[in-house]
Amino acid sequence: MPDATGLAVGDPYLYWSNSNGTIGRAKVNGTDVDRTFISGADDPSAVAVDSAHIYWTNADGTIGPANLDGTDIDQKFVKGARYASGLAVDGGGPKPPPAATLPSPVVTPTPVVKSSPSATNPSNTSPPAISGTT
Repeated sequence: MPDATGLAVGDPYLYWSNSNGTIGRAKVNGTDVDRTFISGADDPSAVAVDSAHIYWTNADGTIGPANLDGTDIDQKFVKGARYASGLAVDGGGPKPPPAATLPSPVVTPTPVVKSSPSATNPSNTSPPAISGTT
C-alpha cells in the first residue's frame, strides 16, 4: 500500500497524494473511495484544492493541476518548483474590491440639539472690552 503524503479538503471530498504516483479521493463521510483518482504524478507530496481545481507537487519539481472531476490533468503545469513540500491556493471565494473602488466612509453629522422654548438663549450683556498689560 502506498504512503499518503499530503491531504486537502474540498467539500464534499478529501484528496490525498500517494507515494506511488497517484492522487486519491473520497467523500468526507468516508464513502466513494477512489485511491487512484489521478495517476501519472511523480511521487506527489503536497495537495491543495480551490473551488475548481486540485493541485499537487511532484518530486521532479513540477506542480500539476486538474479539474475537480479529474479531467484536464497537466502534470507539468508549473516547472522549477524544486523541493516543494507545501502548497496553498486561494479558496476562490469573492474577492474584496480594490481600495480605490471602495465607497468613502459615511460621515454622520452630529445632531443639533435645539433648546427648549423655556431655555434662555445666550445674549450680550455688555460691550466687548480689552484687558491685560500692554
